[in-house]
Amino acid sequence: MMTSNGEPLNSADQAFIQELYYSNSKLLSICAQRMGFRAEVAEDYVQEVFLIAMKRIDVIKSCKNPQAYLIKVLKNVVGYNLRCAQYASRMMKKLKDQSSNAQVNGVYQEELDLKTLYHGAISEEELRLLVRFYLEGWTSKEIAADMGINFEACKKRILRAREHLRRILEESDQD
Repeated sequence: MMTSNGEPLNSADQAFIQELYYSNSKLLSICAQRMGFRAEVAEDYVQEVFLIAMKRIDVIKSCKNPQAYLIKVLKNVVGYNLRCAQYASRMMKKLKDQSSNAQVNGVYQEELDLKTLYHGAISEEELRLLVRFYLEGWTSKEIAADMGINFEACKKRILRAREHLRRILEESDQD
């Protein structure tokens, strides 16, 4: 466990975070579920909140009300993830619109499947990650389990795939 400046958490800070998690994780999960998210997605968001809490241990320890701070972080995490999903959806629609009149084997196609749309733009793995996460509603935990990787690695791969797709689409706009 590391802080924002890259130092490992000492045992007192680890105990503090652990106690904070045990006393607040259910509440945060319920809050996320009441915002309309499935239990699995809510748990992903709670995990993100505590990753942030570990990195910002000094801030949270100085708070008069750490629970209120965690709820605020949860709202920010949810907002960020919703913005990311909306952005990815807009980018996928934009790419689909750009390709809707694409010529395939000498014939213009009205509708192309995602594999055809993204062929060569991003890798098969990146496409599978983005489709599962943004279109099919898989959680990061579910994708990680399916791929046999840990949760953090999965989240990082999704982020990198989204950023790669964004760069590709921005470059295609400039052409």
